[in-house]
Amino acid sequence: MNGIDMAALAYMVVGFFRGRKRGLGVEVYRLIRMAVPVVAGCGMYGVIRKGLAAVPALQGESAGLVGFIGVTGGAFLLMMKGRGALLAYLERKFDQKSTALKAGLAGLLRTAIVSMGLVTAVELSPADFATSDSQLGSIVRHVLESPDKPPAESAEESDTAQGD
Repeated sequence: MNGIDMAALAYMVVGFFRGRKRGLGVEVYRLIRMAVPVVAGCGMYGVIRKGLAAVPALQGESAGLVGFIGVTGGAFLLMMKGRGALLAYLERKFDQKSTALKAGLAGLLRTAIVSMGLVTAVELSPADFATSDSQLGSIVRHVLESPDKPPAESAEESDTAQGD
């Protein structure tokens, strides 16, 4: 565990207690509002990256970062447009008598998703060295790996291949 993991863990603990205070209806809305954009950003990352790679100014790593941030931001703005109706529905569905534990767990999950989204943005940026020892970083790298891309060679394999 490195500093990024420790900060994310602290943020998740705060999210748990803030979720308990806010209530389940508000926290479920906040969870949906963050989960949809991050999942959309990760899911569309590969497609958008390939399309943006054709733009000369966005060659290399920057195409993936711009694509992830663009899709995530766009999905977040769409979620904000439906805020009033969705929030009112969820507050009616989950009345104030819902357990604080459920609200806290929703808050913890929401902050975990936010943490993963931030680590994803760092991982896609040129500053990806910051997440190299991070447990969250390793999860994000696994999620972002393209299924059609062969796994990266280890240093030993490349040395062996050069020595032949």
